[in-house]
Amino acid sequence: MLLVLKPLVMTMWRSRAFKELIIAMLERIVTRTDNDLDDLAVKHLKDLLLPDTRVEK
Repeated sequence: MLLVLKPLVMTMWRSRAFKELIIAMLERIVTRTDNDLDDLAVKHLKDLLLPDTRVEK
């Protein structure tokens, strides 16, 4: 099963929609906890994966 899913996930990881899905799932999980550390971690991931400004190479 991992042999099938890993290439698929690695291919989809580059798309913005997949990144938004991952962030949405993490935000949903984080709302169930009572500490702030995981909130900061998800915010940091969101800033890294979905930057507001586009950086040209």
